[in-house]
Amino acid sequence: MIGERERPLRIGGVPYLNGQPLTAWLRSDSCDADVEYVEEVPSRLAELLADDSLDVAIVSSIEAIRNPRVLALPDMSIACYGPVRSVRIFSKVPVQRIRTLAADNSSLTSVALAQGLLKESYGLTVNMLTMPPDPVAMLDSCDAAVMIGDRALLGVDAPHVLDLGAAWKEHTGLPFVFALWLVNDPAVGARAHSILRRAHAWGCARRAQIARDWSRPRGMPLDMATEYLVSIMQYDLDAAKRAALDRFSEMCGACGLTGSAQRVRYVTV
Repeated sequence: MIGERERPLRIGGVPYLNGQPLTAWLRSDSCDADVEYVEEVPSRLAELLADDSLDVAIVSSIEAIRNPRVLALPDMSIACYGPVRSVRIFSKVPVQRIRTLAADNSSLTSVALAQGLLKESYGLTVNMLTMPPDPVAMLDSCDAAVMIGDRALLGVDAPHVLDLGAAWKEHTGLPFVFALWLVNDPAVGARAHSILRRAHAWGCARRAQIARDWSRPRGMPLDMATEYLVSIMQYDLDAAKRAALDRFSEMCGACGLTGSAQRVRYVTV
């Protein structure tokens, strides 16, 4: 029988530009680690991790808050400090008048962040409608839509736009952590950490090249992709980002988005 530590490490990543610095090495010819890599949207990755179909996945940070089973790797994330551009509310009406909000069904953290900010910053409790990420259909059905990833980065035709990274910074003064490497098993976490730190170092050193390779086949302007990866997105998990996770946990608990405020638990490596 093949031992648990002998089989390939099953890793899940996201199909968005912002995740590529963490995972591009895993698909490259430079990768000599024994891994099986798949890409899925954040909500699906959470499901695959929950049923042990994956060993480690870059999962929405709210999963680390509401799921007591998971642990986060301690020094990597997908984060921003201020405007993020790839997580935005596009609205037909001024933000203060939003009553119905279409939620991208591929997202977890961004939907919770939108609800929490609308509640705490604007005093709004909105009716949510979860839908596939089709901006036309979403805005036909609701006052506003939460969009994530490359679709949000490229923009949607709407008269009012709220960047959730900017709104969070204005509200709290903190960075925001959108996703973390999560595991169910601490032993797997220690193994995954050594591999994913190599991937992190390789990808973060090549962000401009990753932006070039990503933008060409997708029709994304090169300057947009490069600025986004090089100047906007952050991939560490320092003390300020850990404090931001604690603040987000408090917001989710206070707004009834999670059962209770739970601090993120980390793998010891």
